[in-house]
Amino acid sequence: MRMAFGLVGMLVTLGAVILIISHFYLPHTEEVLRQNRKVGEQVRQMAGVDENGLKTTESVTLAPDMSGSKLDNILVTSIVAGGPMEKYFGLKKDDCIIEANGLTLRGMNDPEMAKAMVFESYQRKLPLTVLRGSEGQKLTLPETAAPGAAKPKRTGDPLQNQLDALQGMPTH
Repeated sequence: MRMAFGLVGMLVTLGAVILIISHFYLPHTEEVLRQNRKVGEQVRQMAGVDENGLKTTESVTLAPDMSGSKLDNILVTSIVAGGPMEKYFGLKKDDCIIEANGLTLRGMNDPEMAKAMVFESYQRKLPLTVLRGSEGQKLTLPETAAPGAAKPKRTGDPLQNQLDALQGMPTH
């Protein structure tokens, strides 16, 4: 009889432990895994790499279009289908990039710095402005940005620009 009560007591305790684990521990673990996937996507974006390991710098060929010693725009001469620059921005071959990170590229002295700004736009999820098609349709990419969303104001002070960008970031 004592053995039966001991066995029932042990089974009830085991059932209670399983119930506690299934109600509290498993949902928490699922949430941790979900957050891990989200953070992994953000880390890849900041590193300039897509989910397949393709670097942004390898997914597009950019050619500076110069007017004398000054940059006029950056021309997309080729793009990898399904690559990060095509997927995120929707860039197409023959797009002329005229703004990156809210800054106009025309008149810059350093075309390599301008190209770096384009890649940084991907990493920091900042918009690009391009001229597309024979009629030069002006687009802000990615087009998924909320319509009427305010562009960050840029000043001559880089520190203030960073502070302004941080204020617009979500806090959760």
